[in-house]
Amino acid sequence: MRINLRINEDFEFWFYLSTFGKWGFIPKILFVSDGGDVTIKIGWLNKMKIRWENAPIIEKWEERIIERINNPVSNGFLKSRAIIAKDFAYSYILSHREDLSRKTILKFGKLFPIDRMSILLQFAAKDSLFCKIICQIFISREYDRHN
Repeated sequence: MRINLRINEDFEFWFYLSTFGKWGFIPKILFVSDGGDVTIKIGWLNKMKIRWENAPIIEKWEERIIERINNPVSNGFLKSRAIIAKDFAYSYILSHREDLSRKTILKFGKLFPIDRMSILLQFAAKDSLFCKIICQIFISREYDRHN
């Protein structure tokens, strides 16, 4: 597991694990997260700021998965990667990396799941000024909601 990865680390691990062949499920709980305890201790917003600030570019997130996948990459992986890219794009916004968010949306947005946020992000990414305005709205909304 990549201990330096603080956002979508679970997806990265499971995607990576799946590249080693067939695998199954163990009908027993082997791990219990302390995420709730950490959230209570440091506060949700402080916990998330760390995650948002440490969101890597999608190419860095997927590098050990991609090197193990035989070409061509499956449509399932591409769609899953787009979901992760959307999450990262939002994290970039909330960590004041609007340009990286816009770049990510323009590159992966066509495969984002169809929902209101995806539509708004894709629309905003078409124009840099409008994108900055929408980003500020998202930042204000998220920070005000949790302060």
